[in-house]
Amino acid sequence: MFENNKELISSKNKTQIDEFRKLLASKVETRISNKTGIITTRGIPGKRVWIEDFKFDKSVDASTFEVTTNEWIDKTARLISDSETLEDLVILSHFPSWLPGQPKGDSDSLLVNINSGKTLRVPCVHVVGSSCFGKDRNIVYTTSAIPNEGVMGLVKIDLRTGENTRIGGPEVQSGISMFPKVSPDGKRIAVLRLDPTAGPLKSQLYIVDVESESTTPLGKPLDTAFVTWLPDSHGLVLVSREYETLSSRTVSTVVCRIDLNGTLNEIIEGEFPAALSDGRILYREHDSKLWHTCDLKGENTRKVGDGLKGFAWSAVSPNRKRALMMKFGKLSGPRPYVVDLATGKAKELPVSGYGLWAQPVW
Repeated sequence: MFENNKELISSKNKTQIDEFRKLLASKVETRISNKTGIITTRGIPGKRVWIEDFKFDKSVDASTFEVTTNEWIDKTARLISDSETLEDLVILSHFPSWLPGQPKGDSDSLLVNINSGKTLRVPCVHVVGSSCFGKDRNIVYTTSAIPNEGVMGLVKIDLRTGENTRIGGPEVQSGISMFPKVSPDGKRIAVLRLDPTAGPLKSQLYIVDVESESTTPLGKPLDTAFVTWLPDSHGLVLVSREYETLSSRTVSTVVCRIDLNGTLNEIIEGEFPAALSDGRILYREHDSKLWHTCDLKGENTRKVGDGLKGFAWSAVSPNRKRALMMKFGKLSGPRPYVVDLATGKAKELPVSGYGLWAQPVW
């Protein structure tokens, strides 16, 4: 195609041509006009984009690009002031055009100031899957959809510069990686990777060394989620789930501890676990849907406040004394709240009242 259109082959166009070749090699249907070099069809069945009757205009009315009357929000300013701390930042996914009754759809990952409600997009060059903050909170680790590779890989994002860097071994740079979580000492990242060879819903837990990027499996594949580190960085808490059939609801969800030698021990039946600073585990009872804490043996349970009926998820703050949760039941969809874990008092975040908010990270 390019040989027949010599005018397209120049140093200025070389980068674009190389990108076209990558698209064609990805085996995703791509059509390129041999007259203009413009992509006219791109995508997979059900998510295909195409351009018809494209033409170049010799001139365009200047008013088409008039923006002086528009009001613009400064998205380049600092999200927090010097008097605040990075602990005031959380991450939430947001699908702004969602309405109740609609499927979830595509969402964006936003940095949110819990005091002001101001937001900035997580500066990932591709689509964000799930994220966590690094120890100093100037870094975000995310699993990102890598174009033309069909994978969700682990990416390090510097919030100060916007630089994106793929990290970790091939184990977390192939297939579908999810839910990274940095250890409190900042030395390791726990990452789940779907393992279809073990079962359609099972994942392998990997530990990535932050300095060397060496990547090692921990334990055996299991149906799991909500991975969180213990305060001493010597183990993690997660859930283990069982189903009667793939189309049925869970029949068993157990909070477990997994040590760095791969030993898995059950703690208590429950969901949405998080490890607290006093060595206790925050979780929601599977049947009553009320929130409690317990010790690492699953004993000495205590209700959090009035039980926080209607709340789900639990992303604890860096000092592990508060949690970012989602409250369900409103017609506008789930809303993010900050919960004081000592009193159970919840305060709604001052974020936009429209769209779908989800996947809290603190």
